[in-house]
Amino acid sequence: MENEYGAHGDDTAYLEHVAGSLRAHGVDVPSSPATSRSTWSAAPCPASSPPPTSAAARPTTWPPCARRPEGPLMTTEFWIGWFDRWGAHHVVRDPDTAARELDELLATGASVNFYMFHGGTNFGFTNGANDKHTYRPTVTSYDYDAPLDEAGDPTEKYTAFRDVIAKYAPVPSGPVPAPGAKLAVSGVVLTESAALLPNAAALTRGVGSRRPLTMEELEQDFGFVLYETVLPRSGPALLEVEQVRDRAQVFVDGQPVGVLERENHEHALAFTVPRAGGTLSVLVENQGRVNYGQGIHDRKGLLGAVLLDGAELAGWTSRPLPLTTLEDVPSRPARRRPSARPSTGAPSRSPNRPTPSCTSTAGPRATPGSTASRSAATGPAARSGHCTSPPPSCAPV
Repeated sequence: MENEYGAHGDDTAYLEHVAGSLRAHGVDVPSSPATSRSTWSAAPCPASSPPPTSAAARPTTWPPCARRPEGPLMTTEFWIGWFDRWGAHHVVRDPDTAARELDELLATGASVNFYMFHGGTNFGFTNGANDKHTYRPTVTSYDYDAPLDEAGDPTEKYTAFRDVIAKYAPVPSGPVPAPGAKLAVSGVVLTESAALLPNAAALTRGVGSRRPLTMEELEQDFGFVLYETVLPRSGPALLEVEQVRDRAQVFVDGQPVGVLERENHEHALAFTVPRAGGTLSVLVENQGRVNYGQGIHDRKGLLGAVLLDGAELAGWTSRPLPLTTLEDVPSRPARRRPSARPSTGAPSRSPNRPTPSCTSTAGPRATPGSTASRSAATGPAARSGHCTSPPPSCAPV
């Protein structure tokens, strides 16, 4: 009825209402609030509905509610792999182990829905995320170590599952289709480029307000938001942000001074302001919306108070950057760079303007060639908790 409702709700009357609405509109097949073993207690079985179906592998581990004789025995999500998150290794599940558990399920007479049977792709910024006390953004690939991989080709797991299914039901005769032909791409040449920060005003209009506006207040779903305000004085400064959703690259007068990441629970950044009246720019990336559990109401941008040396910074411009079109951005021929290190996308420093120095509340000294942000549009600001270069004087607190 409402997939995995038990992960964030426990209103039985609501489930009864949803079930009644389905029946009133002619849906007469069995319905169920599909949920996992960890949320059974939060998703009780409505009296008028079959029991919750399960993502657990073995029916012998299901509670009595999930094995009522009047309801179908079914696994709605037989996990044959897992999704990958940014910064982690590719998750795989052994084909023989998965096939053995599939055999156990089918031997009980249960029905099985593979999750996923065919790996896919989340395009653009629609990758999603999890948050079980720590935010984990999912990569755009949804290969999931599935029987059919992201390209649609059969894998070793496909063959193992096919052999098991053949014990319980007919399977098509003939050989398994061969993997599809692939393009031989030797490289992609980027002929034009444009820095993001200097061209932000050409993309969208900024909205003035006392505090930073969330992405939702800007009526934006995905992409970035650029926040800017004026720094009242020069000298050492401590920037504190109540909540970063999800990755903030911080600039002073266009020069990078650090990165704050939600995933690493970072909220503070120390740096030196070179002049009074300088511009503080905070480019915040929506790395993926939480789509499961209590964190499903996932607002993006800078949330809550933003403090400089303990005093709230007021007077902000919030500029939505969904990056759905680049038609109004002037580009120029891309130049071949002497090193492998890409550009930050920040404007070049004026010879008469001092460079901000920075320190970070976590992580080692940033070095040239630090791992770049996953989004090419933002440039390679240093990874979470690192100062960005320049300047060479960056050092951890």
